[in-house]
Amino acid sequence: QFQNDSMADLTAALASGGAGKSDISNIFFDPHDSGTIIAAGPSGVWLMNTALMSAQNATPIGVQEFSSGRAAMQIGKTSSGETIGGSVAAGSSMIAWAKSKKTETSSTIIIYDKSSQTITTSSTLTGKNNELKWIKDNLLGILQDNGELYLYDTGNQNIKKIADDVKYFAATENGSSIAALENRSMEIIPTTGVSDDYYRFNLPDIANAQRVAWYKDAMHLFIEYGDRISFLDLKDAGLNNFTTVAIGTAPFYDTDKNALYLIAPTQNLVRFDFPG
Repeated sequence: QFQNDSMADLTAALASGGAGKSDISNIFFDPHDSGTIIAAGPSGVWLMNTALMSAQNATPIGVQEFSSGRAAMQIGKTSSGETIGGSVAAGSSMIAWAKSKKTETSSTIIIYDKSSQTITTSSTLTGKNNELKWIKDNLLGILQDNGELYLYDTGNQNIKKIADDVKYFAATENGSSIAALENRSMEIIPTTGVSDDYYRFNLPDIANAQRVAWYKDAMHLFIEYGDRISFLDLKDAGLNNFTTVAIGTAPFYDTDKNALYLIAPTQNLVRFDFPG
């Protein structure tokens, strides 16, 4: 949080790390550290310390100077002919992003360790990156633009492909399973290697299914279509009870409140509370 609830000039802070306005296309608070803002664009990734943001800090800095009173630092940088694409994912101890050469259809994953301020690089993956998500500590989900979904164990540097033809994926809160929404079916893939936790569903109208979200018990899923939200029970293999629970768009499920929010056809914000 900013000190004394004051406003801060993000442009000046970014300038202190050598970034201009045109260099940034994505900016957000680190979900695991409210005192840090992460900014990224095709040419780099920057960290900003909200407690240190002020105009007098607007001088170029290096990575090692960030902890000694400077407002920002650049932690990722591209070389000539390279670009940073896809998303930036912030975990409890690491930050991940993808880098690729503009002339090639492949990419590598960059891992920044927050504590040691060191960088590691994965082996090359086919395709450009679409999305990165931390599944749990040291385990990263990687979705490429060719539909290939990978798990990257940053501890042992192991990358394995777990699905093809994927358009969206979501992990349970504890990271034990991943729902991979594909163009022809949906797979529930365990990250622990327990085969009994694997499921596959041929969902109706799957071409229009856009996203999925886990219900808090990790045994049910919300399936988001273009105009409605359906509810799936993993034990309902025959889809006998697969039903529409709400009509609307832009759904958001709050696990803590056990409530589903969405925009109704009337353009009103609607909240559905679930029992239990």
